[in-house]
Amino acid sequence: MNIDTRWKKLFRDISGYHGRALALLIAVSVGIFSVSTMLGAFGIISREAPLNYARTNPAHATIEVDEVTPKVLASAQSFPGIAVAEPRGVIEARAMVGDEWMRMLLFVVEDFGAIRLNTFTRDSGAWPPPTGSILIERQAVDFLRKGEGGSLTVRMPRGSTRAVPISGIVHDTTLAPAWQEQTGYGYISRDTLASLGEPPVLDELRILLEGNPQDTALIDAKAMELANALQAHGVQIHSVKVPPPGRHPHQGLLESGLRNFVILSSLALVLAAILVAAVLAAVLARQVREIGVMKALGARSGQIAWMYGLLILVLGGLSLAVGLPLGIFAAGRLARVMADTMNFTVTSTSLPAWTYAIVVGAGLLLPLLISLTTIVHASRVTVREALGSVGVSASFGAGRLDRAVTNLRGVGLPFTLAVRNTFRRSGRLALALAMLAAGGGLFMTALNARDGWRAIAERIKTDRFYHADFRLIEPVSTERISGTLALVDGIRKFEIWGHSQAAFAQEDRIDVMRTYPDRGHGSFSLYGVPPQTEMIRFPLIQGRWLADGDIDAVVLTQRTFGEIPGAKIGDQIRLSVAGRPAAWRLVGVVQEVGGGGGYVSSAGFTKATGQAGTGGDIRLIASAATAEERAEVVRAAERALDEARIGLERSMPLDRQYAALLGHMEVPARMLIAASIVIVLVGGLGLASMMTVNVLERTREIGVMMAIGAAPATIVKIVIGEALVIGAASWILAVLISLPLTRVLGPAARAVHGASLPFTVSITAGAIWLGLVLVIAIAASASTASHAARLVVREALAYE
Repeated sequence: MNIDTRWKKLFRDISGYHGRALALLIAVSVGIFSVSTMLGAFGIISREAPLNYARTNPAHATIEVDEVTPKVLASAQSFPGIAVAEPRGVIEARAMVGDEWMRMLLFVVEDFGAIRLNTFTRDSGAWPPPTGSILIERQAVDFLRKGEGGSLTVRMPRGSTRAVPISGIVHDTTLAPAWQEQTGYGYISRDTLASLGEPPVLDELRILLEGNPQDTALIDAKAMELANALQAHGVQIHSVKVPPPGRHPHQGLLESGLRNFVILSSLALVLAAILVAAVLAAVLARQVREIGVMKALGARSGQIAWMYGLLILVLGGLSLAVGLPLGIFAAGRLARVMADTMNFTVTSTSLPAWTYAIVVGAGLLLPLLISLTTIVHASRVTVREALGSVGVSASFGAGRLDRAVTNLRGVGLPFTLAVRNTFRRSGRLALALAMLAAGGGLFMTALNARDGWRAIAERIKTDRFYHADFRLIEPVSTERISGTLALVDGIRKFEIWGHSQAAFAQEDRIDVMRTYPDRGHGSFSLYGVPPQTEMIRFPLIQGRWLADGDIDAVVLTQRTFGEIPGAKIGDQIRLSVAGRPAAWRLVGVVQEVGGGGGYVSSAGFTKATGQAGTGGDIRLIASAATAEERAEVVRAAERALDEARIGLERSMPLDRQYAALLGHMEVPARMLIAASIVIVLVGGLGLASMMTVNVLERTREIGVMMAIGAAPATIVKIVIGEALVIGAASWILAVLISLPLTRVLGPAARAVHGASLPFTVSITAGAIWLGLVLVIAIAASASTASHAARLVVREALAYE
């Protein structure tokens, strides 16, 4: 066969049969778009997240002392191996938001013009802030409902309350978004701290090691060496905090979302390639006779295979030209959305080179590879087989399913024909079902996971029975606390607990904590719990809960227990509480959602800390029936403690704890839902492409039906009915797919939230997807059905 003849036929196929070519072009373009969007966003975030965090020059360690005096600072700056040392302070204050006092972290800076560690950038307003004013982190503006030029009422730990002008907005990448933490962030000078009624003392010494090492053991050793040297010169060391080097506080949450994106990108790529192979198979099925004619004229199998392979490459190249630019744009937008949920800025939306290599290579080669079997099979057909083809499998009607479909009774003729047409091309039907079911399965899995994450958050309310938790700045007499709260109406019960930051202790070493500068992420709290407490009841994973008479027993949360390699019930572990190391016997492990730390008896806590007759944490239960009334009781208790000058480090109603945890869990759920929608788009387009090819193949058949009296409305019902049957069948498969996927996702939540995702099957998710897939089926077939209904009988019967 002459080479020019083959190329003429190739271009005639593309231009003359533009409907099929366009369907294939759109199918591949959507696949390229989905892959480039997800892989591109992954590439951007993988690059930008570490860069953003690294640009802040995060301190390797923070040494907490009574005060960072000029002498202490000079000693640290000249210490061997220390590149940078800076003083900083962090104050746990509260800010009035509406009629609620919300947690507010105030970062106290010595010199705004010389910050080198844990840096933050100016967005707008004054720099440095004038004395008596405050800078607000940009993610906290909406949370605090205050912005530049406004005034924020702040209550300090020692009870003073001031209206502080907001002189500017800053961006601090090292902090999690305020709405997730239910915490405001502000930045003030030492002079402003004094004007707010607090001692102008900076008690944190932040250090950066020479060479910027990322090895935790090396950082621990150098930080301990400096702490020991300072202690030898009479400096009181309270703790050494070494957060995981180079990792944002929400790195685990980010990595979880990115892993989902990688998995879904791979799936989208495979689905797109399968879609190409399916459409090509339909095209080749229509051209069997043409292949027979070419072979009769002398074309070899290799020539035919090369011709159709080139067709896939050409359409792949055109699809890349359409889908890749759109994917690049969408990847940038998606990356910015993800960055906003993690409080960092995407400085460049350019895709890494490797993403282009994967997308281009996959766009050209993967469809060809998956289509190769179809192409080889079509090219090897004999002349006799090709010229004898009628376009419909001769085996149709032979199987049980085919006979059952053929014998359908009691339904309308359009529906009967629609069901029969659905099963005429079993291979094509299987591909359509696979694509729609994959998208639907992922969509329902995402909604199931969202409900599961919400169920985890609900554990805050089912495992805790108090309505508010008040943390004190320093231990206060239990008699004084009891006398104050006894005057508050509406309190049914309150308990006074011991509380202290703790750390795993080693002989002759200062404690090392894995706490971030926000004093929340990575922190380890130890609580002294009264006997027979009514405030908490956490599910036991191992061992038992505290018993009356326990003095040296400790119960750890699941997350904290996981930090002790090889630990088991009955082991002795050393914990440092309030700077005093002691041996404890591990008697139990509980599952506390979102928490890390341990619980000991009140007597054991007193023995370990020497703080007899005092408490540092208050849990209370209100007797009110409604949420509004309980909130008012909590506010009244808070006012009473403030008026009694009992310094509050933080006030945390249970509803606010729930909102904070829910905020963390909504992030991966939203990302999973967004990614699944892209897969759904591929499946919907696959159905549209296949419906187009199905109708093209049956053009003459439709002409015959119209010739014997079938109305256009009947043709529309048959075509749309076929799509609806496929959609309904895919829904059943999607439900079955979502069940194991939901179960697989379960353990993934444990690393981030301390609890496995419960196996949750959402009826709402199934109902939503059923509605969506039927809408998709109608949308995918409406244009094709309309076109089929407008066919002219003469043209339809003459269609080749």
